Parts: sequence; structure tokens; C-alpha cells
Amino acid sequence: MAFETIENCAPAKPAAVPADGVRFTARTLQRRDRKAPARFILLSIGAALAKRLALSGERTSLALAFGSGSDAGKMRLSVDVSSGSFPAKRDKKGNYNLTLNAATADGLFALEFEPASVPEVEVGAAMGKPPFAIVDLPEAMLALDD
Repeated sequence: MAFETIENCAPAKPAAVPADGVRFTARTLQRRDRKAPARFILLSIGAALAKRLALSGERTSLALAFGSGSDAGKMRLSVDVSSGSFPAKRDKKGNYNLTLNAATADGLFALEFEPASVPEVEVGAAMGKPPFAIVDLPEAMLALDD
């Protein structure tokens, strides 16, 4: 009898979040009730960018805005502790993660696309307002099926 050795191939590790950028990942979770899977977008903010945006603590509320007109295809992220509706949670590496559920993404973003990173994001500030970042969204994320 002859046997061949089986190689143990480790699964590919996901790409890291760029320190000065963001990463967009389309995710799916199978629900316990076995109905349709829950789809969402995971937005990860790099540790260095989070520091420049003044994100602090284990959890910080963010306000997101979708660009229109000359800013179409862009998203603005800013800290808004009073009325920010997107809680961002810090991970062990100092990155912050937030999710956009299917209802939020409906009509704005695709829920199936390859992970994409924006390696460097500029931070701006307006007088008397918290810092903000404007991110160019990946084209695959904006490609809605009609």
C-alpha cells in the first residue's frame, strides 16, 4: 500500500487594516433561525487614522455621510458623541470597527464585493467641529445591481 503525505494548507489570513486608512469588507452571518443570512459591511479604521480623528475609548459614536454632487462616491466620517448613530468599537490593535447593516446599505452600497482598502485618508477640521475624514469608496461597493 502506498500513501502520499497530505500538506496542511493554512487558510489565507485577511489583509490588515492600513494604519492611516480604512478597509471595507462585505460580510455574511448565517442566522440561527436558518432564514436568509444577515449581510453587512464591516468598515475598519486604522489605528493611526483613528488617533487623528480623535477616536478614544473602547467605543465611540461616529456620524457617517454619503457624498453627493461633486463628492459623489465619497463618505465622510466624523466623531459625534451626541447624535452619532454608528458605534465604533476598538480592537486589540487599536483599530476601530463599525458595521453598516443591510437596511442601512440598501440603495447606497452593494452587499457583495471583494474586500478593499484605502491606504491613506486625509483628515480635515472645521472651526469648532471635530476632525473628519473623507474616504473615496471602492467602485465595487458602489456597484448596485438593478
